[in-house]
Amino acid sequence: MLSFRKLKQKDLYHVYQLDQLCFPQGIAYSFDGFLYFYFYIDHYSLVAEEDGGIVGFIIASIERNKTSQIITLDIHPYHRRRKIGSKLLSRVEDHLISLGVKNVYLQVGINNIPAINLYKKCGFTEAKRLPKYYLNKIDALLMRKNLAEQS
Repeated sequence: MLSFRKLKQKDLYHVYQLDQLCFPQGIAYSFDGFLYFYFYIDHYSLVAEEDGGIVGFIIASIERNKTSQIITLDIHPYHRRRKIGSKLLSRVEDHLISLGVKNVYLQVGINNIPAINLYKKCGFTEAKRLPKYYLNKIDALLMRKNLAEQS
């Protein structure tokens, strides 16, 4: 059965491994990156578990100006297309709204069509194209969502 809970320190290596599986080298975060997100920024992060294992996770920064960034959303390839990503997003957005966050944004590679489609279904809109954002060669989309309209 699928369940959701807050990301814990003991999960960091597991989410790092999942990120390495989900994204190519140079786009996937280093383990030090996960340590930084967990210990040095204000964040709200959740994991999705099934049968005792992490099948997905999301990390969202919480910024001072009532804004949040979805830093990463990863779903294990065997567990995709089960609405886990949209459930993680929804839970994080509900928490952000409770904190008074008004806007959330993210970057996604233009070649990551499944993720772009997910974000659009979840109410994100394209704000602008970011040339050579990933690996200094792959363009990204900056996508935004106004949470103030939902509260």
